[in-house]
Amino acid sequence: MYLSFPDMSYIKGFYGYYNMPGNGQRRHDVSLFQKENTFITDHDIKFSWHPDGECHFSQDGKIITTVRKQVSTPENYFGHLFTWTAFNLKDFSQTENLKYLSRTSKRQKTLNCNLNLGTTHGINMVGHWYDKDRYYAAMKQNFANGIVGPTLTEKREEENGHTRDIGHFLLSQPATSPFHSKLLDLVVYERTDATQSSFNDYFFFGGFDKPEIALNPNKPTSALYFFYTNNPDSDIDQLSKRLDSRDLQ
Repeated sequence: MYLSFPDMSYIKGFYGYYNMPGNGQRRHDVSLFQKENTFITDHDIKFSWHPDGECHFSQDGKIITTVRKQVSTPENYFGHLFTWTAFNLKDFSQTENLKYLSRTSKRQKTLNCNLNLGTTHGINMVGHWYDKDRYYAAMKQNFANGIVGPTLTEKREEENGHTRDIGHFLLSQPATSPFHSKLLDLVVYERTDATQSSFNDYFFFGGFDKPEIALNPNKPTSALYFFYTNNPDSDIDQLSKRLDSRDLQ
C-alpha cells in the first residue's frame, strides 16, 4: 500500500517516530521533536506498507528511506491503519492530471466526498483494515437488502447531542490479488472543531503496532508520523536548524 498526499502552497515539514510507554495509560505528552527521532524535509512524503510488514516514509529520488518500522503483515493485520488530518484546505493544490480526475480506470478509482468545506476548516481521513467476510457479517444486519457498500453513511452522535454524517468508502483488491480477502474501510468526515486559523497544516499517523499492543496501556507502543505547516509561529524554521535531514536534493 502506498499513500501519497496533496501539495500545499508551502512545503516544509518533519517526520519520524513517536513512542508511548506502557505506563497504564494511553494519554501521554509525547514530544514529536526529539532530535534522535525526527527529520526535517522540504519535499512531499510517501507512506508505504509492504507485504512483509515493513512500513516507512520515503520519496523516490528525494528522501532517503530512514524512518521505517516492522509491523504486522497485511495478511495478519486488522484495525486502525492510518489517520490523515488537514486543517484549512484553501491552499491545497488541485490536481489537473486527467488520470486522477477520471472516475474509473483499470487500477484506480476517484472517490467523491460530499463535504461542506465552505463552512468547515478541517477534514479527517481514517483507514481501517479488516477481514472482508467478518466485516460484511457484522454490517449486513444494518441493511434491509443485505448489501453492504461500496459506500456507506454512518450517523454518528457527538458529545453535544447532534449527529453528523460520516462517509465510508469500502475498497478491496481484485480476485487475483493475495489480499482479496481484505477490506480497506476509508472514513472521511469534516473537522468542525478546527481552528479558524488562516494557516495550513496536515498530520499523518500510521505504522501502528497490532491492536493487542497498541490498545493495551500496559505495553509500550510506537508509530510513524509527519507534520507539515506554513504557520510562521510553528518554529519549524528553528527546528530545521537542529534536526537532521534525509533529503537527497
